[in-house]
Amino acid sequence: MVCDGHNGVTAAQYVADQLPAYLDDLLPPGAPPPESDAKAFLTWRQGLQRALTISLALLHRAFAGMGMLAGCTVTIVLQVRQLGSGDQRHSAVFRPLEEQPGVL
Repeated sequence: MVCDGHNGVTAAQYVADQLPAYLDDLLPPGAPPPESDAKAFLTWRQGLQRALTISLALLHRAFAGMGMLAGCTVTIVLQVRQLGSGDQRHSAVFRPLEEQPGVL
């Protein structure tokens, strides 16, 4: 995770300190199912997207309630599987939840 603070480091430090706890409570439990089990993998992936969306919204609300005039941009990378040395598929693409009917 990279947090880039704007108007000081307060927001970036808050996100770095608090986001892991929000995510820990909301991330789907256990390892992801194999991609060959398309239905289970899609359900897991949607749970992951939901956890990220809700965590960031709750974090934003909590920080905004503090009345500070700072902000930050956060970049999050989640590694969900260990890639083999010959595996060239290094990235996962997630569509925004609003593009997925019935998810929210």
